[in-house]
Amino acid sequence: MKMLFYTLWFTLLLQTCFFATGSEVIRACYFVHDGLLDPRDIDPSLCTHIIYGFAQAVNNTLVPGHQSDTKIYEQVIALKKKAPNLKVLISTGSNTLKDITKSSENIAQFVNNSFGFLRKYGFDGLDFDWEFPYFQEKPRFVQLLKSLYSRKVELFPAGDGPMITAAVSASLTIIASSYNVPEMEKYVNFINLMCYDYNFYREYYPLTGHNSPLFSRKDEIIFFNTWNIAWSANYWNELGMPKSKIVVGLPIYGHTFKLYFNFIHTVHSLAKSEGIGNGSINYPEACDFLKSGGIRTFDNESKVPYAYMGNDWISYEDEESITDKAKWIAQNNFRGVMTWNLNSDDWSGKCNGTKFPLHKILKDIVH
Repeated sequence: MKMLFYTLWFTLLLQTCFFATGSEVIRACYFVHDGLLDPRDIDPSLCTHIIYGFAQAVNNTLVPGHQSDTKIYEQVIALKKKAPNLKVLISTGSNTLKDITKSSENIAQFVNNSFGFLRKYGFDGLDFDWEFPYFQEKPRFVQLLKSLYSRKVELFPAGDGPMITAAVSASLTIIASSYNVPEMEKYVNFINLMCYDYNFYREYYPLTGHNSPLFSRKDEIIFFNTWNIAWSANYWNELGMPKSKIVVGLPIYGHTFKLYFNFIHTVHSLAKSEGIGNGSINYPEACDFLKSGGIRTFDNESKVPYAYMGNDWISYEDEESITDKAKWIAQNNFRGVMTWNLNSDDWSGKCNGTKFPLHKILKDIVH
């Protein structure tokens, strides 16, 4: 009986510590209107937040990226009828933000106009996807976030109001040049840490590699051993971003390479160019690659698969890698998971009859 009491007490203590911030777990899913995935076909239970990309800015005022976007806005926001707790944010990107932050006047105009845009279309927040601020733009990005946050406090003194989020790099060099992490932490609800594009074909580094490894490999030397999810997420935390504000981003797409020698096809093999799909591949395309004869290998060090056939080599995600990553995120008490993007999953059930299989795994584990 005493053992049962201590077990229950310890379990309660862990739960109290984990939920001390009162923060719900986040599954943020980016969505872009590509003309293929109809937003009405999205299962809204898969995501706690859907982030629509992208709005633009004209004269320091947010505007839809395309004329047809307003109809798509309505369809995405209508998903709340099926999932009342769903939050829908709008994202704006690099070119917009570079122009806005050229002066304090531009920032002030943008901030004043942004809340009207969010209210007009029914968005729950604004996401900044600036890839990436140069060193001299680093303080301007903080100024933008601070100005938006201050205006939100004025308009919503009760503490609610639209969310402010930012998609940020997982690369050591970009983190150092682009972000003042302690200052950013004050003004964002959470960051979406883009833990992908660690490896893709580069002429100056023509080797195969994982798009989004969970861990480093033993054969990776200093600096290259930072190209993985665990290092990036923990480094942001060390710099001052609390885990309760770190949403770890995972790719649903992969990268492709053309091997220089088709008989040398391990990780870090010599490549001569991008591969099929101009260097990018979504999950259903990876399924087709395997069905047509691609040989799958799972890297137990980095916890991700790769596959090869002839001169083609692909780095991609599958059920096993997504499961391993989701468990690591949950076990390490990060705020949640982000995906780029819903469009790249098997939303039609082409691979094995299950729609959105990778997002369903994330829902089952990160909740």
